[in-house]
Amino acid sequence: MHTIQKTIVTSYTLKKCENILGGMPFLRVHRSYLINVNKISNLSGAYINLITKESIPIGKSYKDTALRSYRQYLYEGMSV
Repeated sequence: MHTIQKTIVTSYTLKKCENILGGMPFLRVHRSYLINVNKISNLSGAYINLITKESIPIGKSYKDTALRSYRQYLYEGMSV
């Protein structure tokens, strides 16, 4: 796991981490990536650009669900 401050090594699977974190603001976007949507700077085609300047690929099987969930997250945040 990568945070702004440090990298954390864990023996948990990504699926286990996803279950522990319990959904938003964490979003599975690839078989190898679970990201905090608050750290997204923009979406660019098949990639998510983070505020840390990293580009994360969006997996084909995750794309529709990830984009729909992110749009819903943004919409609900603006409605509050």
